[in-house]
Amino acid sequence: MATPHARRPSLVPHHGRQRFFKKYNEFYGHLAGDDCIRQAADAIGRSVGRVSDVAARYGGEEFAVILPNTDSSGALNIAREIKERMEAKAVPHAASTIREIVTLSFGLATVIPHQAYEAETLVALADKALYRSKRDGRDRITVALHEPGASDTEADCGMKGSGVR
Repeated sequence: MATPHARRPSLVPHHGRQRFFKKYNEFYGHLAGDDCIRQAADAIGRSVGRVSDVAARYGGEEFAVILPNTDSSGALNIAREIKERMEAKAVPHAASTIREIVTLSFGLATVIPHQAYEAETLVALADKALYRSKRDGRDRITVALHEPGASDTEADCGMKGSGVR
């Protein structure tokens, strides 16, 4: 069953970030850090497959994924797939105080574009959700819910019972 978002164009920026990447670089060295970035990019690339989808590195250890014509549920499914692919790689992270492998944290936001909507607002919502994921323990996915004309609210999609802290 399609939601109203699925019937209209939408944009979903995923902001993904590797947990404790600075500690990883310090512990394993920058060449290993570069390989870790490539491993995350591979997990993202294998999960994002439509011609219209765009994935890009967005700063040091952050990635952005734009998913046109995707609702929040679809974006959440893709984020889960990226997360599972990265965890399946089991890249060791002995310097982490939370998990022994490299994991990702996500901030998602969805919007139905219109002329009055600015891209910066969407990016800010995704950033806010990413920082909530980090604040709440990392290694999780948080969705910022926003409807045009409504106030901004956040919902944590912590996937309880699936091994996510």
